[in-house]
Amino acid sequence: MPNRKSKRPPAADLPPLPIRFGQGVNRVTILLQRTMQRRMAEAGFEVQIEEWAVMLVLLQAGSLRHGELAERTFRDRTTLTRFLDGLEKKGYVKRERAPDDRRSILLSLTQESMDLMQKLLPLAFLTLSTALDGLSERDQQRLTELLEKVEGNLSRAYSGNA
Repeated sequence: MPNRKSKRPPAADLPPLPIRFGQGVNRVTILLQRTMQRRMAEAGFEVQIEEWAVMLVLLQAGSLRHGELAERTFRDRTTLTRFLDGLEKKGYVKRERAPDDRRSILLSLTQESMDLMQKLLPLAFLTLSTALDGLSERDQQRLTELLEKVEGNLSRAYSGNA
């Protein structure tokens, strides 16, 4: 008769700290997004968290080409195009020919979306303040430094330079 003893899944043999770290980062990301989404909805804003993320990058950058925006938002081009079509339909994003290359399109926020972002930014700051509540300024600085280091490690690994 075959041995019906259950095998442990491969993850069960991994050290607990890296597993907890990965799960923790994932949970924090999801909770940040859900909290921000809920706060935007409660305040009467009909903006999806994915749209917020795209508009935030454009607010910070001014204008970007499609590929640059896809890279900065970690979205594939097809998914990003769908988001941009929706944002353009809402009047939040405009597409214009790049002055240095007429074949290229620059994406930027409209005045309407810049005004909207000024209303949404306090909700983002509140969400981040909630997340960091109880951490000293030094702890917050150290957390940011550590996350930047982890991001750098993963960026190099993703690009094949690690």
